[in-house]
Amino acid sequence: MSSDRFGAELRRRRATANLSLTELSRLVHYDKGHLSKVERGRRPASVALARICDSVLDAGGRLQELVAAPAPAPRPAGGPQLLAAGSSLADILDLVAVHADQLGDEVSPTTLDVAAADPETPDRFRTLFDLLRRQGRQSHPGLILPTVLTPARLLCRLGATATEPVRVQLLALAAHYLEFAGWMAQEAGDDERALRLTAAAELLAAPAEAPQLAPYALVRYAELALYRGDARRVIELAEQAEQDRNATTRVRILAAQRAAQGYALSGDTADCEAALDRAARLNRRPQARSESEIWLGSAAAGRADRLVRGWCYYDLGLPEQAADLLAKGLAEMPADAVRAKALYGVRLSLARAAAGDVEGACGQADEALTRARLVGSATVRHQLRQLEKELTRWRRRSCVRHVQARMAALAAAG
Repeated sequence: MSSDRFGAELRRRRATANLSLTELSRLVHYDKGHLSKVERGRRPASVALARICDSVLDAGGRLQELVAAPAPAPRPAGGPQLLAAGSSLADILDLVAVHADQLGDEVSPTTLDVAAADPETPDRFRTLFDLLRRQGRQSHPGLILPTVLTPARLLCRLGATATEPVRVQLLALAAHYLEFAGWMAQEAGDDERALRLTAAAELLAAPAEAPQLAPYALVRYAELALYRGDARRVIELAEQAEQDRNATTRVRILAAQRAAQGYALSGDTADCEAALDRAARLNRRPQARSESEIWLGSAAAGRADRLVRGWCYYDLGLPEQAADLLAKGLAEMPADAVRAKALYGVRLSLARAAAGDVEGACGQADEALTRARLVGSATVRHQLRQLEKELTRWRRRSCVRHVQARMAALAAAG
């Protein structure tokens, strides 16, 4: 849609609300001259401006619809179709071998046979997995991914020869390693690899007797769609996961949260609130803290109500409420959740900027950038690109110039 159509609709709704440009400027924290140019079609509206005007003028998402947002990047072929539904363990092993760059070939068949017969082997790999997950919360994904893929491949090989009940345990572990590898691939900015590894984990659900992995894979696909800005796909995948009969309480919480983010991205306040409320109700159930599900999702997933709600409120054009929730949620996060703190820290900076608190936004961004440098997260960089655009309105301010210089240095470092 053209800038003229957006500007005309904004002017009409402002007049209906009996607001002057000066009054609207105070409410949305945008310069009056900027708004005037937008209304006259002389300057295009950003998605961020459309969101907050939608909220202030109670436009129900209509203003967002008129903003010509960039089309989502073509979705890589993802999900189960990467491997046929009836794929054998050998097919999955071949896929993992490619991504593991043939690491682990030096292990002799005799060594594999001994390990496959040892009932203690699963516990050893669980201990290693716990360590890798902790490191994944605070380290660069490029350092973690190779160390995850090697044991994933070995577990597939061990599971191919082990007998019950060790075989099922080994294959379940392999699936969890692959799901975690998919997350690290996403954080490294390789969505194609993330999809393939998540699909391999999903396909191991049946032989591993872990049916909850299939709906959880849908949650992971929804998250990838979220960062592409594909709201409809996010909602479709998340709701499919939430309704899956094999979904556990923990998976349903994550699915409802992703659905809420998808609805927020599309400007649908009512359905977003409904999904957030579903997640909160589920989170109060005793099953939500099930020790058997510590494998699935981030360490803070069960405690992320405030953070996800704050995330959604920013997309719904409610920056003050978003900032309040995000600040409280960040204060509750464990110290070692460096990656998550960086991600939600940038989101808090975005909310503060949208609320007109430029100094607060820059201070929060400075803190988040220190963490972002450590974790090298593609999802954090995605949020930083949004923040860079948001701060451009105040580019002459010294704190903004400082933050933008740090963002440029981080981008240059890769």
